[in-house]
Amino acid sequence: MKKQQDKYNLLPTGWAWATINEMIDGRTGLFKDGDWIETKDQNPEGDVRLIQLADIGEAFFKNRSDRFMNKDVAVDLNCTFLKQGDILVARMPEPNGRACIFPFEEEERYVTVVDVAVIRVGKNSINNKLLMYFINSPETRKKIEELQTGTTRKRISRGNLSTIRIPIPPLNEQNRIVAKIEELFSELDSGIYKLNHIQSQLKVYQEALLMYEFKKVESAPFIKLRDLCSIRGGATKGRDLTGKVTIDLPYLRVANVQEGYLNLKEIKTISVLPADKAKYELRYGDILYTEGGDRDKLGRGTVWKEEIQNCIHQNHVFRARPKSTDYNSYYISYYSRTKDAKAYFYKHGKQTTNLASINISVLSDLPVPIVSIDEQLKIVEHLDLHFSIYGNAKKTVEKILAEIYKFKQLILHEAFNGKLVEQFVEDDIATDLLNKIEKDKLENRIEKKQSHKHQSTGKKMSKQFSGIIKILEESKTPVSAKEVWEKSDFNNNIEKFYAELKKVQHLITETKKGFISLNYKKV
Repeated sequence: MKKQQDKYNLLPTGWAWATINEMIDGRTGLFKDGDWIETKDQNPEGDVRLIQLADIGEAFFKNRSDRFMNKDVAVDLNCTFLKQGDILVARMPEPNGRACIFPFEEEERYVTVVDVAVIRVGKNSINNKLLMYFINSPETRKKIEELQTGTTRKRISRGNLSTIRIPIPPLNEQNRIVAKIEELFSELDSGIYKLNHIQSQLKVYQEALLMYEFKKVESAPFIKLRDLCSIRGGATKGRDLTGKVTIDLPYLRVANVQEGYLNLKEIKTISVLPADKAKYELRYGDILYTEGGDRDKLGRGTVWKEEIQNCIHQNHVFRARPKSTDYNSYYISYYSRTKDAKAYFYKHGKQTTNLASINISVLSDLPVPIVSIDEQLKIVEHLDLHFSIYGNAKKTVEKILAEIYKFKQLILHEAFNGKLVEQFVEDDIATDLLNKIEKDKLENRIEKKQSHKHQSTGKKMSKQFSGIIKILEESKTPVSAKEVWEKSDFNNNIEKFYAELKKVQHLITETKKGFISLNYKKV
């Protein structure tokens, strides 16, 4: 372990270790969590956009969210308005700790949620892009994984994030590293763009195939899914089964049920009553549907082929079991993926902001065009053939994208370890930059302390001589002594007024005969 730690601490010449707090300019920088914005605080017609986890990509801003709030509410809640160049760090997966640069110029138009940390390095600090890239590096990502907490959804607290040490090169080298990373990433991103376009075209191809095949049966009678299949929800998590005999079974979650296939990389188990096994156990040919959540999950599903023995399903996954051999599972499942079926789910499902769900009643009423079993099998055969080609192409694209991602991680690894660009001995060492940042922080703290002391003195004076000082503070221009007297608490006693005026004469200035104003900074 010590050897590994020594290797981790070994740095190129001129570099230095630092935490995020140690890198931030004490005058213009900040490091804090986003704001706690509840649903009641939001307004779809508001002028302040709420940046969410879905917007945070790995080294790029995804720009996906569409939630808003009024500016006066953001001000009342003391929200932190984002600035162009801020680093946004997602404190929840996937993956945990991913970071990007906030790109928008508009001031006081954007805030972010509490699960996103905001890092503003400030004017006299390190290169913000370098810090963003190093947060996304495999080395920092590993540290984040070690420090994350939580059972259902892992989080990295800002406190834990602040303990991670990151290597800092000399400032000139920082700029060279960022330029090299962006040069290499630009070439890779061009390839990613083309591959994403291919994926989009494959999806269009898939939708066109479904439309073409089911166009053949548009004149067929439509029968509700409830009349074709027996439909059931699954086992509910979190039931109190204390003192009862239970068994542990593998079960399907929403994450396992994808559009047209199953993702079985992670299969969890659930404790249920022995009788629940027969009630919820999946059989070959069961059609699976997801209840919803994100809109792409609404009615999503595929056919179960007994990939796992004794497997049941969660209550957020419905199963439809054909009542007769006259109804083919794959035919029904394919139809459920058509635009018409999706439109039905969207229309009749429960809609909230960015979320949608269907219940068992909505699913049961799904109208399905039914033709003879021979015609059903013929359509399934055609779709299987073409979807097999589509599936192979999709896997090839995904494999290439995964390789590009690995190459990007390798680039960040090389940069993190000082192997990406040439180093120059004439560069100022990183310690000098960090010492300057620390010196500026100290000077800023002293200035704030003195300013606070001055403000306290001013407020004390203001309170002591409220009859005079308060009037002068509230006035934007010099005021005549007579007007001050008339507005003061001493307007019925001119002698007392002049006595009080004498006490504060060191705080006021006579700008011209008979007119006075404050000669200290108003607070």
